[in-house]
Amino acid sequence: MKRFFLMSVVALLMVACNKNQKVVKQLDGTWKATSYLVTWDGEVEEYLVDGYGLTWDFDNCKLKDDEFCTIQWTETYDGDTDIMVLEYRVAGYGTSLELRELDYPSDLIYLKIVEQTKESLIVEIDEGDGDKTKLTFEKE
Repeated sequence: MKRFFLMSVVALLMVACNKNQKVVKQLDGTWKATSYLVTWDGEVEEYLVDGYGLTWDFDNCKLKDDEFCTIQWTETYDGDTDIMVLEYRVAGYGTSLELRELDYPSDLIYLKIVEQTKESLIVEIDEGDGDKTKLTFEKE
């Protein structure tokens, strides 16, 4: 019985790792934001306005347990560019994206993967009290 239980746990972990790695492989490349919706106090505002651009560039890495890959977060506005290099990992059987700054590795930002295909990505950050940020991307 113990052997069966142990083999079941190992099999479950392998399935979880495979689903997470599948999402990492599909995220590889550059993603351009097509929508940046922020809900605050019941009001929804689109932050992707003329002159503002947001791209995420995911590296394709072999994700192992408790390891992170690299993402470059690039914001442009009226000719100015701001680039942040962060680390990310996919967790929860491919249902969440966890980001962290290199200088603050213990502070994780949790994003729910609402939808993810080879060509589109929708993530959501729950700010609490009904406030949230929803980002929609298309693969370039």
